[in-house]
Amino acid sequence: MKLSKILFGAVAVAAVMGLVSCGGDDPNGMIKGSGKKYTIDYTNDSTVVSRGYKETGMKHAGALVKVTFNKEDLVNGKYNSGSDANAAGVMGTIFNLHDADSDNAEKGAVDFYIIGIRDDGNYYMSKFENITDLQGNNFGANTTNDASAGEPKETEIVKLNIGVNKVTLPTNTDTNPYAYIYYRALADGSYDWAILDMTDDEAKAFEIDDFATTNSYSGTVLAHGNISDVFDACDEGKQPQNKLAVYANVYAGATLSGVWNYGDMYLEAEVIE
Repeated sequence: MKLSKILFGAVAVAAVMGLVSCGGDDPNGMIKGSGKKYTIDYTNDSTVVSRGYKETGMKHAGALVKVTFNKEDLVNGKYNSGSDANAAGVMGTIFNLHDADSDNAEKGAVDFYIIGIRDDGNYYMSKFENITDLQGNNFGANTTNDASAGEPKETEIVKLNIGVNKVTLPTNTDTNPYAYIYYRALADGSYDWAILDMTDDEAKAFEIDDFATTNSYSGTVLAHGNISDVFDACDEGKQPQNKLAVYANVYAGATLSGVWNYGDMYLEAEVIE
């Protein structure tokens, strides 16, 4: 049985809640959708990067997300100059989003992890802590070495290193580049994550708990890693369930269009505000 079917609370209530988007920060209204499907089709006519994220309506300890870039919009879109001339922006996924753990953080600050992929295949993964300025450059965060207790900071797990930390994105029948992003909280207190190349049929058969155990399936692992010491070790099925979100940034003068589709999910609980 798919672990996405393991719900805490009434099944009927959870089904309704799963179709609700509970929040986010997207002042330019770039991201549309709710439940398990979100879209972006946005032209940034400003001189600064446009950022936004939108939360799902449930809390989870893991998920499989398909990120698809609409190639026709990428080809016809406008690109900015400099080192990002071949990319329009980033589509990503945020997980383990929760109130900041630090007692010294500002009111309303949050902690989270993010995996972002540019439309040219360059990707990154970071941990952000004590974040309040979600529209600021780098979410207003300093690197770990420059941040004091309670201040916004970033820990780069996989640095955005153009041309080095890069995957070759597969394409679907419409030649749209895409990738599947997987993450799951393990009972040992770590998070497992990967960027995967698989068909939609393989995705339907994909079991999050099986991949976390064997790290194998019929597709191709484009990138994979483990983040240790995220939370205290616990019994299987007791991993912390926190908010998920889709994230995008669109470079100045660029157009970005695409779709996020959530597939299998691990553990599920109602968001109670």
